[in-house]
Amino acid sequence: MGRGVVGRVFATGDGVWTDAAHFLPDFEPEIDSAGGREARTMLCVPMADGGGERHGVLLAVNKRRGRFTREDEALLKLLAEQWGESVSNNVRYEKAQASMVCSSYMLKATKALSTVTTPQQAVNGLTQQVRGIVECDRATVFLVDEDNRDLVTYASDGAEVRVPISSATVA
Repeated sequence: MGRGVVGRVFATGDGVWTDAAHFLPDFEPEIDSAGGREARTMLCVPMADGGGERHGVLLAVNKRRGRFTREDEALLKLLAEQWGESVSNNVRYEKAQASMVCSSYMLKATKALSTVTTPQQAVNGLTQQVRGIVECDRATVFLVDEDNRDLVTYASDGAEVRVPISSATVA
């Protein structure tokens, strides 16, 4: 379970509404005071999407006039539901964007392979696409040379680099 009331609300999915926050057994001022020094009244609800996946917690501390009401609780829950769904949509959008970028590189690699005439061109084209797909500084593609029973790649100067395939290498 998380730390403080906020951690408990996130972990359990159960909200907290109290007029004596500092008396709660799991109250931790540095977490549950929302950056302030003192927390008297508290309303804390989980922020979840329609599928129940929690994306955060909304915390309201120290009602300015009086106590938090059922209306305050209903409003905070409504905001938490809407914002939870919004966060979920943003996560799905980011995943879709990443998938589109990956698909774009895959399409480029497929197009590049359809026009190559030498193994060196294939290795160079695929290496560029691998660097883009997995966002790395360097990548190397080794191709099997069946005639010589080894893996071959090409250095930037065009020199062949070969790795022998042993019987232990091939499953």
